[in-house]
Amino acid sequence: MEQLKNFKPFDLHDKLRLSDNDFDAWLEELGLLHGKRTCHKCGGRTTLRVNKGVRYGCWRCTTKNCRAQQGRKTFCWEKVCYHAAGFSSDDSSPAVHEVTNSTALHAPDKFFTQSSKGKTIIRNFCGHEFGKVYCSCGSGCQPQYQRSVEIYDSRFKGPGLTLISLNHNYKDSMSMSNVYVDPNPKIKYICQVNKY
Repeated sequence: MEQLKNFKPFDLHDKLRLSDNDFDAWLEELGLLHGKRTCHKCGGRTTLRVNKGVRYGCWRCTTKNCRAQQGRKTFCWEKVCYHAAGFSSDDSSPAVHEVTNSTALHAPDKFFTQSSKGKTIIRNFCGHEFGKVYCSCGSGCQPQYQRSVEIYDSRFKGPGLTLISLNHNYKDSMSMSNVYVDPNPKIKYICQVNKY
């Protein structure tokens, strides 16, 4: 990951011009296309899968009967139709979802929603024109869980409603560090807390 150390979120916009084959070659060069990790649930091997034609990938466990997903390494969403990604889990054990070295543009609703128990970490992210950057799933999600979100080293430009939307009655929490919000066009709120 040494190659990404000085990589800026806005540099990812240049990658939107690449063909799918060239984009995959770039991921391969960075060591992301066939990266490996250990599963947080069973300790087995995980691999990063990058979906063709869609510029994101996720770590999935390769152990039989364990379909755990360990974070999403997201690269470029040029036009978000509704949500860029929704984070869920097959059971009630806490999950950690990661979005790193990423950019997303033009979401009339949300970039990321979380319905699972656990945490979402958004790091080195660039977002422009959105309703919400992160939303903890509200009254429409059953069962409900306590969730948290962390945003680091990221940059946002409006227009936008809010960066973070949390649920008060489930004691959701948030933390942010080194986050730049462009003042024009305006983003109305940094954090909204909903009471259901």
